[in-house]
Parts: sequence; C-alpha cells; structure tokens
Amino acid sequence: HIYSRTSQKMRWDLLNSFVLCNGCHRFWHANPIDAENWLKNKFPARYSYLQNIRRMPTRHIPMAFLEEWLEMAKRKYEDLRGKE
Repeated sequence: HIYSRTSQKMRWDLLNSFVLCNGCHRFWHANPIDAENWLKNKFPARYSYLQNIRRMPTRHIPMAFLEEWLEMAKRKYEDLRGKE
C-alpha cells in the first residue's frame, strides 16, 4: 500500500498498491517524505490520482461494489496466470 489501508476510500484501490521487497517496504514507511517525492517523480499521474482520492470525503463502500471488485481481481489474476 502507498497510503494507509485504514482509509476505506483507499483500501481497495489497486493504484494504491505496488510490490516492494522487505527492505524497500521498511524504507518506504520510515521515510515518508522521500517516498512521496519518489512516487511523485516516478509516477506523476498515479500520484495526482491518489492525491485527488485522498481529498474526497470518505464514503461507505457497498458490499456489492466489493463483490464486483473481487470478481474483477480474480479475472485479472487468471489472465495474468494464463500469460506465464
């Protein structure tokens, strides 16, 4: 996760995640200013999108949305497995 998963509006957003090794993950959370600057420079569109989402008011996430999201994630996973 880029921004805390405690935020319901960010928790299920795939653009709020990326894969890091253990050392990079620790660095990310120990150095939030450097991490944010890196994100801003490396992925400016993603950074802008996430900043806009963070500014939005928190809303209840309906179960139907989460179920739909889960099905989409499963399809994406199967697509990626098929390309191995």
